[in-house]
Amino acid sequence: DYFINGPTKEPTPKLNSQIGTVEEKSTQKLISKVDFNSQIKPIFEEHCFKCHGEKKQKGKLRLDTNDFHKVIEKLEPEKSKLYELITLPIDDEDIMPPKDGPLPKESIDLIYQWIKQGAETPTLEKKAK
Repeated sequence: DYFINGPTKEPTPKLNSQIGTVEEKSTQKLISKVDFNSQIKPIFEEHCFKCHGEKKQKGKLRLDTNDFHKVIEKLEPEKSKLYELITLPIDDEDIMPPKDGPLPKESIDLIYQWIKQGAETPTLEKKAK
């Protein structure tokens, strides 16, 4: 029978330790790598640099240099001060950004994924004040 009709049951999918079974791969939503220059930096430019940039450094924080790494725990957004501040309740006095209201959900999600992926950036030079 095997040689005439083939196997009687479906073959077992091979397991790939990084992505699970072949079946799981097809049902998982694949998340692409977040790019700092095209996705994160524009958020910082629009919502953060006016208070945490070259001209002003509220809280002694610059987000236009590698200085911002002091408010990020790579791979752990839940432990990152930056993520904590952008996800505070809207009526919390410490929410960031304070004047424009909370960031759009899409921006918060991108920042979360970027931190979760290691918060990679191009080398940013610390500029003189």
